[in-house]
Amino acid sequence: MEIDRRGNILINDPSQPVVFMLNGKGNLIQKIGKEGRGPGEFQNAGSFLTVHDSLAVTDGPSHKIEVFQYLNTKYEHIRTIDIENQKLLGNLLGLTDKGILLENDIWLSPFAPKNPTETAISFLDHKGDILQDTLFSVPIHEFVVHDNSETAFVRGKIFGNSSKLAYDDNKGRIYSLWTDKLSIDYFTLDGERHHAFSYPLLQPVNITKVERDSALNRLDEPTRDIMRKHMPDVKPIAGHMVVDDQQRLWVELLSEELGHGWFAFSADGEPLFHIKIPHHNAILQDIRGNTFLWNYTNKKGVPTAVKSRVNIPEV
Repeated sequence: MEIDRRGNILINDPSQPVVFMLNGKGNLIQKIGKEGRGPGEFQNAGSFLTVHDSLAVTDGPSHKIEVFQYLNTKYEHIRTIDIENQKLLGNLLGLTDKGILLENDIWLSPFAPKNPTETAISFLDHKGDILQDTLFSVPIHEFVVHDNSETAFVRGKIFGNSSKLAYDDNKGRIYSLWTDKLSIDYFTLDGERHHAFSYPLLQPVNITKVERDSALNRLDEPTRDIMRKHMPDVKPIAGHMVVDDQQRLWVELLSEELGHGWFAFSADGEPLFHIKIPHHNAILQDIRGNTFLWNYTNKKGVPTAVKSRVNIPEV
């Protein structure tokens, strides 16, 4: 989900090959795209992002990216970027003047190695040609396991730490957070890595034997043995990360000391302010000004979007 520069909410549904545009009150304004294989059509409307007046949407089964432009009162299709020859699949991370940043989803790619330990961030031009196959790589914490019927599926490690990415299109930086500690690096578009800041006052909490056994006992025997081998010693201290339109970094902290909430930091690491989440499993998706867009799954298992306005001080 995202909020475009006009305050419209963009959201997709995995069961439908379109992107929905809603106004601030949640009313449907436009269905962007339609089912098919042609220009502006999708077999599956996957990850998407907006930059200025442009909307880019991936279609994994068709190995392409569809680009739309906001004209007058709706998004119109302007071009198709074919990436079939690049053997890449993944999530859109950023859209720049020079090209597209793509976080490879190795579990969707038939070309990925078995149980890899990291995934690449690739840089493509606007025609879909590779500028850099691996701008940089980030570690992953998922791996393939088999159930009793020998069916393969992807599982994340219990209490597993992972790398979270967020792109700042104003500074051309890709921020990277490894969740077992609050230490943030950033990569520039030439692939150079820099340290942004650390916040050592928050320390991870050890996983107790009761917590470990309780989590493992919910699994079947083959999966339980694998998970036990990959179980970390400490819980993640941070969850997701978002960069807002004022270049502030919002980090979901899972600290038992401070409670579950989102903290804003300046690009230099100065802690600015803290907000509580509107629902216990809500994930912050996007921020425009003081408008926050969240999603969570309600008690009936239905995905739900929540828009809230938060009075935050000027920096």
